[in-house]
Amino acid sequence: MLPPPPVYPPHHEGRPRVCRRQVLTKILYLLRTGAQWKALDMLPGPSGSTAHRYYQEWLAAGVFQRLWTRVLQTYDTAAGIVWEWLVVDDSLGKRRSMGRKPAPTPRIGAKAG
Repeated sequence: MLPPPPVYPPHHEGRPRVCRRQVLTKILYLLRTGAQWKALDMLPGPSGSTAHRYYQEWLAAGVFQRLWTRVLQTYDTAAGIVWEWLVVDDSLGKRRSMGRKPAPTPRIGAKAG
């Protein structure tokens, strides 16, 4: 499902390509945990910057759409998806305070000026 790696001339100089499976594992870990890209540097394998670069390439190529479609089809075949119970959460903004104002911050020391 991943696009093939680019083919370079035989005498190509530069860093070798990283294992795409390791990159995909890191991207899926990030999507599951909500970690930041730089936090991936602490895990073994390619850096967070490398994983982000591949993520951008694969996102533009439609890899994640195809992967999600395949996962849904496989799960629907194995266990069945009850589409009547499908829920979508589209909350992307800040949580509203429901009319309550935050408590005032107490002053520390005298005001300068």
